[in-house]
Amino acid sequence: MKREEIFEKWKQLILDLRDKGDDLQNNMEFLSSWVQKNRELHELIKTMPPNDYKWMNDQYLEFFNKEVLPYTKDIKS
Repeated sequence: MKREEIFEKWKQLILDLRDKGDDLQNNMEFLSSWVQKNRELHELIKTMPPNDYKWMNDQYLEFFNKEVLPYTKDIKS
């Protein structure tokens, strides 16, 4: 699998956390599926060459700042 494909899958898992938190919390089938996808993805990430891993981290920072960080301001501790 190409690094771009892995990154797209990673982004989707993160967006699911952002957008489908209630489903993850209340639907055990959805949560189990998400956890399985997460495990599989992390196994793929472990096999990536260092330069692809660095590329993905750089891409993730940009994605996080745009798609996740603005939503964290609404989270109350």
